[in-house]
Amino acid sequence: MIKLQKVELNYVDPSDIELLKSNPDKFWEGVDEIGSGAFGLVDNLDSITIPSGIVKIGSRAFYKSDSLKEVNFSEGLQDIEKMAFFGCKSLEILRFPKSLISLSEHSFTHCKNLTSVDISLGNEYLLIDDDAFYDCEKLEKVKILGKNVRICSRAFAKCPELRTVILSNGTYFDDDAFEGCNKDLEIKMVDLEKGLKD
Repeated sequence: MIKLQKVELNYVDPSDIELLKSNPDKFWEGVDEIGSGAFGLVDNLDSITIPSGIVKIGSRAFYKSDSLKEVNFSEGLQDIEKMAFFGCKSLEILRFPKSLISLSEHSFTHCKNLTSVDISLGNEYLLIDDDAFYDCEKLEKVKILGKNVRICSRAFAKCPELRTVILSNGTYFDDDAFEGCNKDLEIKMVDLEKGLKD
């Protein structure tokens, strides 16, 4: 059977969080996309697993979700839109699925406790748009491995603790992509054919 219509989760009431915690399969049933501002009124969520059926997280979906500490992304996710996790000050570690194609502007800006970003791709292309991780003041390590990656203007700017960035050979990044990062920042380029040797 062919599914003709996408189902978008548009509004989550704080009372819906109990269902999300007790019966996540029912909560996510049939949902393909998390709509704009869907979790905007929720302040009692510290952890969430985005299931494999979700292909897009809309703009401001988790905007300033202060208590959100852990997000587990599943394979199938392709797009995280503008300001989706803007100001989620409790987020600490992010690991993205191989299916990811784009991180829009300001998607993780002002995530003050974020320390690590890990993206190892299966797809041919990834766009990390302007200011995606701007002003993540505790960010220390970034790893982005993929065949066709573009990192845009100020994507990781004003991350003063960022000392280690591991990228695939051929990754394109704007001159100011890492502006205002630690003065000892080291960008390591890795040959995907040979693999990464620590």
